Amino acid sequence: MAQIIVDKQNGELAFRLERFENLNQFDHLQRKNYYSIILLNASNYKLSVDLSNYELQGYQMICLSPYQPFMISSEEPCHGWLLNFHPVFFCTYRHQNEIETEGVLFNNFHGLPHFKISEKALFFNLIDQISKEMDRDSIAQHEVLVAFLKVFLIEAVRQKKQSNKDIVPKFSDDQSEILQNLVDSIEKNYSELHSPKDYADVLCVSTKTLAGIVKKYLQQTAKNGYSIPPSAD
Repeated sequence: MAQIIVDKQNGELAFRLERFENLNQFDHLQRKNYYSIILLNASNYKLSVDLSNYELQGYQMICLSPYQPFMISSEEPCHGWLLNFHPVFFCTYRHQNEIETEGVLFNNFHGLPHFKISEKALFFNLIDQISKEMDRDSIAQHEVLVAFLKVFLIEAVRQKKQSNKDIVPKFSDDQSEILQNLVDSIEKNYSELHSPKDYADVLCVSTKTLAGIVKKYLQQTAKNGYSIPPSAD
């Protein structure tokens, strides 16, 4: 059963916690306008994110940015938890530098969108506290949920960094470094900068070079600008 908090101003999803017993809601390609964290356990399952496919086993945490295309499928029984939160609910731009989520859990073209959970009990305890707080609907609920979410994300960053020590980066060349900087720049300047030339100037590369890198890794062209969306609506 899903526990959902809706933004009263626009009617959109602000925060969601759900226990699931199958992958029906993930078995088709989808893009959401909020962050998604999936704690998933199964003997074998397939994760598709962007243009990459991953064969996974056991308890994994999958971290997805707003609008990032993904799909999960398996022929085996699966269960886990889904946590969604909108960037506005979490005040992403205020907290992301404090806990290093960007470039570690989310929007990281050098790494993987998942990692094997080493300390499950800690996350399950936090999920239990979040669930109880959502049932209360009492004063300062937003502040309490954001506090729990920050602790959750901090622990996720710690475990992801530890996991990354034993993993070869997905990309390791200079071009992928430029791509990561492009994503970071779009996150910071999407409301002011719109054309490929604007971002090429920020990154100190030619428009042609930047277009080639984007096409190589994202299979996109720069003709009408980049379609990497910002983290907030």
